[in-house]
Amino acid sequence: MTGPTLEKEANTHRSQGRSDAIGLFVRGLAMGAADVVPGVSGGTIAFITGIYARFINALRSLSPAFLGDFLRGRFGSGIQKLRAMHWSVMIPVGLGVAVSIVGLSKLITGLMTDKPGPTYAFFFGLILASAWIPLARMTRKTAGHILAMGLTAVLAWLVVGLQPDGTVFQVANQAKTATTVFYAG
Repeated sequence: MTGPTLEKEANTHRSQGRSDAIGLFVRGLAMGAADVVPGVSGGTIAFITGIYARFINALRSLSPAFLGDFLRGRFGSGIQKLRAMHWSVMIPVGLGVAVSIVGLSKLITGLMTDKPGPTYAFFFGLILASAWIPLARMTRKTAGHILAMGLTAVLAWLVVGLQPDGTVFQVANQAKTATTVFYAG
């Protein structure tokens, strides 16, 4: 290959690396946002966005074995083990998750307090989507799958609707404009 061809190929590879890192960061943002939402998992978002296998492989690559090599003075082997970890996946996804959790935690908890109806409706929609997409990707659905889904839905409905028996609320302060109630348990 000639010089300009090699340079063009290197620039293409760098560009693909950058766009892959940006895509992983954005997916990390979505995973972190899902982790903030009750009932939705960042792992489910990784599955839906198509990076689940890469993310799991990257997690598997993390190992403290390089520390043993460093402590024994085998720096070359330690550096080799450190470089073998999938940093090109872990760093952008981890940064995206961290930025999202830090950025959205206060917003989500505030919305849960100030606007509970729309917020929980949004959460419910996310939970449905996170269940629907894997279901849609199933190539074969048997009667057993349908039965398991139905039983799971009924069980979830029952568990969510349970009310604790014997819950005693005490009025701590009652004024014309407000009532403060606390759970004594």
